[in-house]
Amino acid sequence: MNQIKSYGEEISDRRFVEKILISFLEKFDPIMTVIEETKDLFNLSVHELMNPLKCYTKRLMKRSKKSIESAF
Repeated sequence: MNQIKSYGEEISDRRFVEKILISFLEKFDPIMTVIEETKDLFNLSVHELMNPLKCYTKRLMKRSKKSIESAF
């Protein structure tokens, strides 16, 4: 997306959000489903999309750390 913008082409937030949503790995499917069901994707800004994704990523990291700690 940054490359496209660097060539001077304008990209709407809606198109940018769509690109982000389709680019995530399978482990993000639960949060993607929640976002798609609870948010208005036509009016969703990139900032509004990134907040739940950051929270979900932190939650995944905490769980993986607990798994490692419990193994010891």
